[in-house]
Amino acid sequence: MERTRIHPLHGLFALCGLISLGATGGCIGGQTGTHVASPTAAMSATTEPISPTTVPSRGPIELSCASGTEASDYPQHFPTNKDAYIEGVATEFFDKQGTPIKLPVGSRPTLDIGDHHYTIMKSVLYVTPAAAEKTTITLLSPSTAWLDYSDGPIYGNDSVAGATTELIVDSCPGGKPNFHRGGLYVTGPICLKFRVSGAQTVTREVGIGRECPTAP
Repeated sequence: MERTRIHPLHGLFALCGLISLGATGGCIGGQTGTHVASPTAAMSATTEPISPTTVPSRGPIELSCASGTEASDYPQHFPTNKDAYIEGVATEFFDKQGTPIKLPVGSRPTLDIGDHHYTIMKSVLYVTPAAAEKTTITLLSPSTAWLDYSDGPIYGNDSVAGATTELIVDSCPGGKPNFHRGGLYVTGPICLKFRVSGAQTVTREVGIGRECPTAP
């Protein structure tokens, strides 16, 4: 697949306001006021690979209510599997049920961050009325995985300033449901370990392209 070069980033990144990925995942991210008609439709992908970019900051990024899109058709487009929900937020890569999540190949866009080559996986991050005022999603391992819910390479932008290993997700006033567009960067088949902290804290492992090892 022919690779398209883009301008690398220069200077310092500014932190900007900010899982189960599935074979039938949608588009995710945090672009203010952007409407996605069918957020749970099959994952779309740009056809041009993206390369290379500077390693982003690993500091936390906060997703405000205003940076998402109101889910007026809740719950029709929200995940139906209860395992996709943790502490009132949901995304297909939270879902530990069934076979490992399929790793997209072929037409999926790619990205170079530092010394690693990534596949970009799109998904939607949903915030339900059950979410706490602030919910923190932290990627624990592998260290090469990144979340990006900004207007970044997932949507063809050359900036990875919005990529992070820790998201702080704000709920909306009055518990109004909304969602954020974005996704996950992975270097290949992984066992993704993450923590979700809201009213309580849940730690989970989900296989992407491979099984996670069974605990002894």
